[in-house]
Formats: sequence, structure tokens, C-alpha cells
Amino acid sequence: MQKYLVIFLVLILCLFAASIMLDIARYVMNGMPNYDFYVLPIGALILMIGLPIIYNLINDLIKKRSK
Repeated sequence: MQKYLVIFLVLILCLFAASIMLDIARYVMNGMPNYDFYVLPIGALILMIGLPIIYNLINDLIKKRSK
């Protein structure tokens, strides 16, 4: 059961990362309009910092629960 929970949570994180990368790609392809200046930095911040933190928290919680 825990194996499937980890796979499910990692899949959700991958979908979240893919949606952020698509937003960044759409932002770049639209010529980077000035009113959307926050999309690229916040998306990159979430990808580089937020997702690994969330992934580690999920792994820690599952390890603690299995003990």
C-alpha cells in the first residue's frame, strides 16, 4: 500500500512540475509580456526549491508512518 502511495504522490508532483513548466513555456512563447513578469521567477523558484522540499516531506512522513 505504501509503495502505491509514494508512486501516487510522486505522480502528482510530476504533474504539478509539468504544469509549471508549461506555464513558463507559454510565458516565453508569448514574448514575455511586462504584466506577467512574476510567472518565470516564481515558477523557477517552485521547481528548484519547493518540489524537492515537498518530496522530502512526503518521504519522511511515509518512513515515520511505517515505523
